[in-house]
Amino acid sequence: MKASPNQCFHLTVEIVREIHVEAIAKFGGSVGVRDLTLLESAVAAPQATFGGKSTYSHLADVAAAYLYYLCQNHPFIDGNKRTALGACIVFLRLNGAEPKPDGPEWEELVLVIAAGTIDRNEATARVRKLLIHPMRLLSLLRLGQGFLPKFSGGQPRNSSFNLPTATHQVP
Repeated sequence: MKASPNQCFHLTVEIVREIHVEAIAKFGGSVGVRDLTLLESAVAAPQATFGGKSTYSHLADVAAAYLYYLCQNHPFIDGNKRTALGACIVFLRLNGAEPKPDGPEWEELVLVIAAGTIDRNEATARVRKLLIHPMRLLSLLRLGQGFLPKFSGGQPRNSSFNLPTATHQVP
C-alpha cells in the first residue's frame, strides 16, 4: 500500500455524491441526499485525528470506516449500500491498495453492515481480508496472469478516477 492513514487521499462529500450518482445511473433508483448532515458525518468519520494523527492505523481501517458509516448513516434517498461500497473501493484504489475482485464476499459484507449485524471492528477485519497483498499482486503480474479486478464503470463527471462497479447488484 502506498499511503498511510496520515498521508492518504481522503474522499470528500462531493466525490461521494458523484459515486452515488454513478451508482444510481448504473443500477437504478432515486438520486438525492436524504440528510446532508449524515452524509457529512459519514465522510468525516474516516478522517478523524487525535493529536494530529489519524485514529486509524491502516488504510483498510479507513476504507472500512467509509463503508460502515455510509451504510449505517443512510444519507441518500436510495443506493446507500452501493454508494458505500463504491466509496470504499475508490478510497482503496486512490491510495494504492487493490481490493480482491468483485464477488459474494463484498456483497455479503455490505449486507451485514447495513443490517447492523456486525460492528465496525468486524467490518474492518473483513475489509482487510478482501485486499490483495502488494507482493501477491506483483507476483501475479510478473507471472503474466493479468490478475486485476474486473471492475468496470464510467467516468464520474469532472472527476479523475474510475468508479469501480460491482458485477453483483447490491440491493
